Amino acid sequence: MPINNLEKVDFSEQELIILYNYIPRLIEKTAILVNLSPNYYTNGTQETLLTEDNRGNYWIIATDNDIYWLFPITKLNGKINPSVNEAFNLLFQNHNYNNSDTREFILKKPAQVYPARNAEGWILTQPGLIEFGNLPLLPIAASNGKVNNSAVVQKNLIQSVSQDEFTDYTNKTDSEIHQLKSQIQQLIEQREKFKLEIQEIQNKYSELENKIKLPVQELTQNSHQTENNQQEIISNQQQAVNTANSLTVTPEELHIVETYNSNPVVISQQARQVSETSSSIQNRSQGINEAVVLERQNQGLYWLFGRDTLYLMPKRGFSFSRSTIDTFRALFQIRGSRVTSRFKLLKPAKVVMIGSSQTWQLTEKGIIEFE
Repeated sequence: MPINNLEKVDFSEQELIILYNYIPRLIEKTAILVNLSPNYYTNGTQETLLTEDNRGNYWIIATDNDIYWLFPITKLNGKINPSVNEAFNLLFQNHNYNNSDTREFILKKPAQVYPARNAEGWILTQPGLIEFGNLPLLPIAASNGKVNNSAVVQKNLIQSVSQDEFTDYTNKTDSEIHQLKSQIQQLIEQREKFKLEIQEIQNKYSELENKIKLPVQELTQNSHQTENNQQEIISNQQQAVNTANSLTVTPEELHIVETYNSNPVVISQQARQVSETSSSIQNRSQGINEAVVLERQNQGLYWLFGRDTLYLMPKRGFSFSRSTIDTFRALFQIRGSRVTSRFKLLKPAKVVMIGSSQTWQLTEKGIIEFE
């Protein structure tokens, strides 16, 4: 099933956890079945890849805000044995398994996945959490709608709610979601307004540029000066063009640009490989105006180079596609009439590390010129 055709729900993570533990059949109809991909075993990939399988052991449920949650389908059967299930141990952490005399469990947190770039599977981003023990589904008493008291409730392993409280909770959540959607719509409208203002500024700039060019054209057409004077005018015009096209680069940036364009192997031997994070890509697709965030990946699309100042540039042999050009345009200003496989670096982009994490945020775009 194409990822874009997935049926999405507007439940929060907490709501999905409650529904899964109490009445998993309610969310089963919106889920797709997946299993660990055969490529994981044959290729030894470090990414945990899941693919659709009609006999799969896991559910993927998509939400309206493009978050994909992973659940074990075994909740319908009530038991699981992680000691003999390699895939389960990759996807879920477990508590109290060795100290428990039962294999029944409560889901504390679903795993989180995101679509692979080839749109043929999902990659694990965060494992889920399972709690083992004497934890049967808590029955709802017909007399008052309350969950029966038990050691599970006393230990706060799962929230104890009545049917009325649960309905009231979901209604409040729906209201909050509606408010968030309204705020997002306002941001989208503001973005469109800014686009119109920018377009108006560009039109005024073009008008001013034409007014500046007109006297130069008239001077050239009506000139009856000697050949030396004509050459002097041409020389002055060429100098003005060169000045307009010049770049402000530091000596360090100039050295990196010359090395990258002439001998990129030197850069590759000292650089880290990074790519844009999935959350950064999603934010931009939703119109959220935030800086691009990158993370370290073994097969990253960009080189991160430097110590005190961190510079970013495309890996040599960068492959352009519909999925990569969007990030590329967010990181670099592009010169040239069309995108080709041949380009040169005019100025590297700049990034800074976010805290002490292995993630970096764009602070200044680079410049690329296509040949």
